[in-house]
Amino acid sequence: MMELSERYGIYHARWQVSAVIMMLPMYIATSIIGLGSVIALIPCHIIGATLFWYIDKWIFDDKS
Repeated sequence: MMELSERYGIYHARWQVSAVIMMLPMYIATSIIGLGSVIALIPCHIIGATLFWYIDKWIFDDKS
């Protein structure tokens, strides 16, 4: 079972990685498709939630 500090460290690293990974959909939505920044956040957050659901589930699973 992971200690709380380990979980926090992994979650923090995941958060930093997700910011970099989500730059691509945000760039596509704003620069290529031409959506405004605020409107582009909606599909980008859906994409991010879908991608990182399994990682967050693993981090917060009590059996880890």
